[in-house]
Amino acid sequence: MSKLYYQKVNIEEELRKRLENPCVYKTSLYILPILRGERVLKEVELFFLPINDILMLQDEIMQNSKEILKLSGELPKIAQKY
Repeated sequence: MSKLYYQKVNIEEELRKRLENPCVYKTSLYILPILRGERVLKEVELFFLPINDILMLQDEIMQNSKEILKLSGELPKIAQKY
C-alpha cells in the first residue's frame, strides 16, 4: 500500500476494493499498523489476496507433495518407518 501512496492513489478506496475481492482470505489476526511512520491505534485485520504467481507456486507445491507421497509409498517397509 505504501507504493500506492506515492503514486497518489486513494488508499482507502484501494483497500476497500481489495477487502471486497471474492478471492480475499481474512486471517482473523489483527495488528496495529504503521501509516506514514506513525502507529495507528485502530486494529485492522490482516488479509491475503492471492496473485497468480503465488497460486501457481502453490499448485507446484501440491504436485510435488503428491509425487513425494507416491514415491515414498514405493520404498521398502523398513525405509518408510523413517
